[in-house]
Amino acid sequence: MKLPIQVQAQSIKKMYDSLYEDLKVKYGLTMNEIMFLLYLDKHQMKNTAREIVEDLMVTKSHISKSVDSLARDNIIIRVRDEFDKKIIRLYISESADSLLNELKEREKWIMKNITAGISKEELETFNKVLEMMQKNMMKFSEKRKN
Repeated sequence: MKLPIQVQAQSIKKMYDSLYEDLKVKYGLTMNEIMFLLYLDKHQMKNTAREIVEDLMVTKSHISKSVDSLARDNIIIRVRDEFDKKIIRLYISESADSLLNELKEREKWIMKNITAGISKEELETFNKVLEMMQKNMMKFSEKRKN
């Protein structure tokens, strides 16, 4: 029996999250914090809380909690923008290099294994379909708000 797409997506998300369990325990991180750090590493120019909230589609409170916790542990640093003092930029601290390297290696290993046997063309098609679904959901969500 074929499962509905939302059940499959939830199942994949749970399995994906579980593959970081040892690193969550080792570093005392939440999955939100791990995703936040991986995002910040890849998108170094989009490093304000507002940009991260928009791109990751998470709540402000999730990012705020992650920022506070990671800053308290000296994993990230907050720097006031030199041109607009109202903007706080977020950077991964050098002291978190080994943590970040472990996260990136794990992400690379996961992606290699979950995409095994899938051609580059199939992955491109899959990504296009996901992007279209995300755009459709955003439109639908906006219509429901109005």
